Amino acid sequence: MASPCKPDDPGSHREIQQGGIKMVGSSTAFGLWGRAALLAVAVLGLGACGEPKAQDKQAATEEIKPVRAEAASYKLLRDRQFYPAVIQPRYETPMGFRVAGKIAERRVDVGTVVEAGQVLATLDPADMKLNLKATQAQLRSSDADLERTRQELDRYNQLKTSPAYNQSVYDQRLSAYRAAEARSAQLREQIRLAQNQIEYTELVAPARGVITATSGEIGQVVAAGQTIVTLARTDELEVVTAIPESRIKYATEADKVGFTLWSDPDNKIRAKLREISPSADPATRTYRLRYSILEPVEGLQIGMSATLQLEKLGAQRFVTLPLTALYQDKDKQAVWVVNPQTGGLTLKRVEVVAYGQDKVRIKSGIDEGDLVVTAGVHKLDAGQKVRIYGAPQS
Repeated sequence: MASPCKPDDPGSHREIQQGGIKMVGSSTAFGLWGRAALLAVAVLGLGACGEPKAQDKQAATEEIKPVRAEAASYKLLRDRQFYPAVIQPRYETPMGFRVAGKIAERRVDVGTVVEAGQVLATLDPADMKLNLKATQAQLRSSDADLERTRQELDRYNQLKTSPAYNQSVYDQRLSAYRAAEARSAQLREQIRLAQNQIEYTELVAPARGVITATSGEIGQVVAAGQTIVTLARTDELEVVTAIPESRIKYATEADKVGFTLWSDPDNKIRAKLREISPSADPATRTYRLRYSILEPVEGLQIGMSATLQLEKLGAQRFVTLPLTALYQDKDKQAVWVVNPQTGGLTLKRVEVVAYGQDKVRIKSGIDEGDLVVTAGVHKLDAGQKVRIYGAPQS
């Protein structure tokens, strides 16, 4: 059968089916009217031959998908760990009187801020004052004996050239003088001790701080050294946290330490490890770590909540990519890599070592500088042509 796109030779016969009537004849027999009809049919056939196939038309109009891509770069990343912590004083001292007695006054309560030298509580000093007076009286008597023995020794010493002089008697008087002298010296020290005991009836703050506990009330008779108040010094505060034993090595190797207060999370403050508890807590099986604060912090108070951040440079190199770059390939994680010359896609399986809130850390599977698709990965196919969004068009 002749192709509709190629008309028959002028001398050939052609069958025309029209309105159910079959017409057969030579093209020359149609006359002018027949030739016009044949010309119209030929034009329509040629028009149909000029239209592209549907398959070719779809391929011509298919759009190359734009994608976002990011160059893979392996880096030694800083590993970070975070722990809840609390601000505590380095020195929290239970304080008591150095002498026994009855509490006459307590001038502070829990939460009272005190300065160095401020009196916190006092004992009734009556007994100490009586003891001081008695010792002073004994000293006056001893001084009188000392003067008497000194005069007797001097008088007898003048008899050395006399036949009445006896060396044994001289030695006895010299010994009595020295005993009286020692007795007076002893009583003088006892007076100083009695004076100190009167001073000890006042409980004085050794440094600036805040009272965190009280355990003595007015009228209570207390023994020497019994705790009356607990003073937390505010001149040196620390950050205290507890970590499991598996993280102790990391804490000792951290090369960068800081903390932020919950009330001011944007202000990071430097700190330094000072002490690791030698034993674990019997209930939580964690170890207590204390960190010194290396810079002044305005408004820092005991008991504030904080977040301790430990950092150190890792030994393994990683690529960090957006979490949206991951593609699930059966039971493995993979990423799409774009060929920058052809725009083709290659699916590469990767080894993921850590997931973040919106980032993923990849250990291996891609090469340095690979252009990794970071969005819309589940709408792509292998071998598909793409162009990088924002890249210049060729």
